[in-house]
Amino acid sequence: MSEGPKNEVRSPTMIEVERKFSLKGDSERKLEEVGAACLQQKSFEDSYYDTENYELTIADHWLRQREGQWELKSPPENRDAESLTAQYLETSVEDEILSKVSAILKTQLVVTERDSETTDRIADFVKQYGLKPFAVFRTDRKTYSLDGGFRIDLDETDFGYRVGEIEFMIEENGDIAAALQKVDAMAKQLEFGNIETAVPVGILPELSQLVEQEDTVKS
Repeated sequence: MSEGPKNEVRSPTMIEVERKFSLKGDSERKLEEVGAACLQQKSFEDSYYDTENYELTIADHWLRQREGQWELKSPPENRDAESLTAQYLETSVEDEILSKVSAILKTQLVVTERDSETTDRIADFVKQYGLKPFAVFRTDRKTYSLDGGFRIDLDETDFGYRVGEIEFMIEENGDIAAALQKVDAMAKQLEFGNIETAVPVGILPELSQLVEQEDTVKS
């Protein structure tokens, strides 16, 4: 006698809530004091792309390529208008990126027979519509883990900007506001500061906007 279909128990979809903070000179010592473990150290280069009229930037969409991987940060449809900090969704899904960018630029990718053989449709789109990098910089990153589900990145760019990023995982339908409160409490314990105090004087306005993208939700 054959068995009937079994109900599969699916793991809940998790999302990542993160917020950026400024760093002090003793930030690494503070992390060691609370028992954080250093997971890895790495360097990477970010290139942010836009049209010559900054159509994506004006629409608060940020297209970047990090070590060959395309990513897009964009505002959520239900952004909290009363929030004191910026909120963004981040995706690396090719179709989602092309859909959002095409909608803003009121165009779409034209695939030729030669282009169809390539695997990077976003690069094809960037080339077709003349998007150029307006900001390119390298970042040195140290990543730590901390009990309670926290992941902490300490970043330093080649133009002198230092920032800490605290990440916390919750279920897809979880309480994002409560998660951000936990992140803020951890930042206070680590004595991380306000992100606005971390922007070096004299950097490009576009870079200033980039580093002030504080709250991000990643699926």
